[in-house]
Amino acid sequence: MTGSQVAAGSRPAWAPLLGYHLSFLLRSQRWLPPVLLCALLLVTGWFGGQQYGDSLGWCAGMMVPVCGWLTRVTLGMEPDSARAVVAAATPGGPRVARAAALAVALGCGLALGAAGAGFEVATSSMPIGPHAPLGSIVADGLVAVLVGVVAGTAVGALPVRGRAAGTLTLTAAALLLLVLPGSPVNAAIRQTFTSDQAYAATTLPWLPLLEVMALLALCTALAVREESGPRRGPAAGFRRRPHAACGCHGQAAPAPASSSGTSRKAWSVRPPKVCRFPAPDGPWPTRYPARFQV
Repeated sequence: MTGSQVAAGSRPAWAPLLGYHLSFLLRSQRWLPPVLLCALLLVTGWFGGQQYGDSLGWCAGMMVPVCGWLTRVTLGMEPDSARAVVAAATPGGPRVARAAALAVALGCGLALGAAGAGFEVATSSMPIGPHAPLGSIVADGLVAVLVGVVAGTAVGALPVRGRAAGTLTLTAAALLLLVLPGSPVNAAIRQTFTSDQAYAATTLPWLPLLEVMALLALCTALAVREESGPRRGPAAGFRRRPHAACGCHGQAAPAPASSSGTSRKAWSVRPPKVCRFPAPDGPWPTRYPARFQV
């Protein structure tokens, strides 16, 4: 085997990882609630008869909770056993597997944002009175939608364990990004709402986009670091349970030689011994009840 083949084998294959996570997401059908929520919000804005700036600003704002929910679903849909197998089969380990899942979530969010922005552009009405050029209004709104998608993916990637804690964190972060005056999402949406005016700014909201991209990089680094760290739960290793000699019906397996849950010497770990009868271990006369003796 040549050096190039060894280097190619040590690099992670991104295409199979992305295809695996995407197919897992599509087959799980957990993408339906975020997509249905997005469709409901789009229809709500459509019935209002809004103009281009208002419609695209509304689409940018609703992309934050929708893409955050979709990201949470993408990162949490995989069982622990499948996640361990993928991490073991990937050359980069769990960090690369989690980065691939985040890339799939971001790609799905971008597709959802493109569909929502296209729907808003197709169903919105022209501004009334003096207004800025239509091309600048649409471009401003598209950049704002991109800001909403990236910000939603960032808040959805926050490493918060537990369904209730993750939901509360996602809701609070989305509200803060939408309401706080210094938030990049708030700044991009406000600029989009006023983009159809004659005195509107002629520059696109590039600064909010750079800020949310930095936020996404930070949340991605936290998520990848949390995934590669020690996990607590059933996969963290066995523990010996204390028991009394008189009330024991068996013996618990001893702790493996490694703290990560993988035994370095499998032959040195005794399997658990389970007794079906309430009798202590010992030689033949006392092992079984008297009725089983000849």
